Amino acid sequence: MTIDDVVDAGPTQAWLYDALVELFGATFAADVAAIETLRTGGYYATSPEPGLKVVGLNTLYWSTVNPLLKNASSAASIAGEKQFEWFESVLTEASAAGDAVVLLGHIPPHGAWVPGLFSRFRALVTRFPNVVRAGPSDTSTSLAFRWPLIATDCH
Repeated sequence: MTIDDVVDAGPTQAWLYDALVELFGATFAADVAAIETLRTGGYYATSPEPGLKVVGLNTLYWSTVNPLLKNASSAASIAGEKQFEWFESVLTEASAAGDAVVLLGHIPPHGAWVPGLFSRFRALVTRFPNVVRAGPSDTSTSLAFRWPLIATDCH
């Protein structure tokens, strides 16, 4: 499976994840797991300092902006589910370690997500109220701090 199987954004997108690895490679040098998930899925979790975990989510796997998600058995849908399971394990590990988590993403959780994913995301994050501390998300028009507001409908 390649990025072109999961993100419909042009003729080929493999260059994008490679560029991200090159860009963040020095920052994540000692974090092999972050480099691997960044290279294969465009998401990562890393600890810039003890007690803090930064989680970058690839929300294109969860957004209706990605037409490849219309088919629930597509490679894109499967990759999105894999990222969701990974994200749950990251939150579980952070909770056990007493770490705070900051979430980063592009498309904030709201109605532009695949039906059912926003409610799953909200349920997951609210299981860890003392872990998830902030969640800025950047859209093309503004920077919105929406993810901490998951207890309400974030439209």
